[in-house]
Amino acid sequence: MLGGWEEAAHGDVIDKSASYLVGWRNVQVNALLASRGYRIVASPGQRYYLDMAIGPDWAEPGASWAGSPDLAATYGFEAREGWNADQLIRLLGVQASIWSEPMHDRAIFDRLVFPRLSAVAEAGWTEPENKSFARFSSRVALLPVLYGY
Repeated sequence: MLGGWEEAAHGDVIDKSASYLVGWRNVQVNALLASRGYRIVASPGQRYYLDMAIGPDWAEPGASWAGSPDLAATYGFEAREGWNADQLIRLLGVQASIWSEPMHDRAIFDRLVFPRLSAVAEAGWTEPENKSFARFSSRVALLPVLYGY
C-alpha cells in the first residue's frame, strides 16, 4: 500500500484503493480528503507534530509554524471532530510526527516529545466521551519510569 502526504491527492491520480494519505494541515482538510474517497491517517501539525514548541515563549525550543500545543491541548485534541459517518470509515488512525531539525540534543527531544507522545496515543485510542485529562495527567509522573529513565 502506498502512503503519501496529503499533497499526493493533487490531481486525483493515485489509486485510492491501494493508498492512504497522511493529513497534516488540519481536521477540515482531512475530512474533505476522506469525502473524496481517500483513506486518511490524521497527523495535524497544530497538535500532533511533536517538534512544535510547548509554549509561545520566544526561548521555548521547537518550531512554531503550527502553534505551540501544551500537553492539555495535545491530549484534548479530537482529530475526527466534525467528520460524518461516511468520512469516519476512511480514518485509519492518528500519527505523531517528529521533525528533528529543532532537536539538537536529547534534552530538547525529551522535552518536546514526552509526555505528548503518550497523549497522542491515548487520545487516538480513546473515545472522546471517555477522555479524562485529569486521569491522564495523574499518571504523567510515572511515564519516565515506563520509558526506562
